[in-house]
Amino acid sequence: PSKEQVEKKGIIKATYFGTSLAVILEREKLLVPSFVTRCVEVIDAKGTQVVGIYRLSGNASAIQKLRMDIDQDVPVDFAAPEWDDINIVTGALKLFFREMPEPLFPFSTYDDFMAAVKLPDYDSRMNRIKDLILAMPEGNRATLEYLAHHLARIGAYGEHNKMLPTNLAIVFGPTVMRPEVETMSSIMNMGAQSNLVENIINAHEWMFLAE
Repeated sequence: PSKEQVEKKGIIKATYFGTSLAVILEREKLLVPSFVTRCVEVIDAKGTQVVGIYRLSGNASAIQKLRMDIDQDVPVDFAAPEWDDINIVTGALKLFFREMPEPLFPFSTYDDFMAAVKLPDYDSRMNRIKDLILAMPEGNRATLEYLAHHLARIGAYGEHNKMLPTNLAIVFGPTVMRPEVETMSSIMNMGAQSNLVENIINAHEWMFLAE
């Protein structure tokens, strides 16, 4: 049965995936969700040289099992053989971000970020993006910073894993950002979303520094 069917029957309750970032961070008393940091630590340790990391999909049923374990607070040992395929971990991390009720880039910031990334002058564009990031809620900003630094580390091995910042941005643009209401113009913004994430990855050291 699907997770949704099981939830409707009241057998389990969603506790992590599909829960707002603010609720998770308040519960965990952290600035970055523990699931995100655990996944990133494993991916940094095992995935930097894997060709197609983040682009390739892991086994769907294994990803769902990991999701269910996390939702039900079942202890997960990422050293166990069942999680040997790093694409399961990357798939679950992407799923976590996709299923957030409000994306990592809050709905209220979507139009401003889209306008910023389309500014023709490089310095104006980057400064405006930075200003918008620094104005984000603390947990969103901290989680984005943690993710951007991780993706920069993955991109640094692009010669080996074939996932340069451009490729990673194509994967993560729609994963961490979407409008509250889909329109034709927002569909046309898919490239701009990727450009935004690529700019953030490439300038990750500077982008989060309050000056």
